[in-house]
Amino acid sequence: MRARLPLLYSVLAFAVLMGAQAARVAAQDKRATPPSAKDLVGIWIGFDSDQLTFTRLDLRLDSTGFCARVSPADTILHAQGVHVYRVTKWTVNGWNIEIQMLPESNATGVGYVKGRIGLASIKLTIGGPENGGWKEEPFLHPEPRIMTSNQETREGIEKAEKNAQTHPPQASGGESLNAGTAPLGWHKVDAGPFSILAPPGWEFHQLTGVDSYVGEFVGDSLTLRFDFGRYSSSLKEARKPAYVITKESIGGFRAKVASPRGPGHGITGVYFRDVGRSNALCLFGQDLTSTQQELAPKIFKTIRFGGTLPRFVIPPPPPATKNQ
Repeated sequence: MRARLPLLYSVLAFAVLMGAQAARVAAQDKRATPPSAKDLVGIWIGFDSDQLTFTRLDLRLDSTGFCARVSPADTILHAQGVHVYRVTKWTVNGWNIEIQMLPESNATGVGYVKGRIGLASIKLTIGGPENGGWKEEPFLHPEPRIMTSNQETREGIEKAEKNAQTHPPQASGGESLNAGTAPLGWHKVDAGPFSILAPPGWEFHQLTGVDSYVGEFVGDSLTLRFDFGRYSSSLKEARKPAYVITKESIGGFRAKVASPRGPGHGITGVYFRDVGRSNALCLFGQDLTSTQQELAPKIFKTIRFGGTLPRFVIPPPPPATKNQ
């Protein structure tokens, strides 16, 4: 029996070796095949890594095409307009792509355009020699892939919204209020980049700001002022034990809610450190009565932020007053 053990060990070792070799061969067979030039023909869209420039790349079957770049309308760079290039030649080598293009309209020359191809993406690097060298990095996806996914998700949300209106959820515990769970008769009061739900008669008034967007919501003898921008108050003056401090999720963002333990003295407010584009929001009331101190947090929980927030919040002028 002992004489047979070395032979058995040898057989097992050979089987393990052959299994590992077979696994390596199978893995090699499953490796993705680099795309051909024909696979890349079409429209590719996306933003640079800094989100400040949008690119549309049109690759055509004859190895030519067009490229257009523009900064979003909510940035100051948008005033530079659309930069259009003519693609004179583009080539594919494995997972790499090189593009030669010349300025066509409102565009400056570029030194090189090269990129790495993914399974459904192209990460480009556009560079030039000016000012000691520069580069920008668009990350592009096939336009039909983006548009189809966008349409399907939009329809999914619309369907869910209609279902919520037919079967409104019931609020419980610390759940944030929304259009389906707010008290009957409350209405939306829009401030632009965000809105609240409030009792009938509440209004929004814009105030003059210096380095941020400021305003107030007024109703039921209560005024809730807000500061929206990069330098909004973080409610640092509200501290324990004089204040009750809680952390909540409101409108999809983390928020700090503060209220004084005794009514009539102090700030009752909510603070969002970052609601997109490095903007913060502080909404607060000063020296509220016990009744107002119960109402304000309910309004805070209805805050919703709309669409894409602007990168630069420039307060529009206050409404003109009518001549007496």
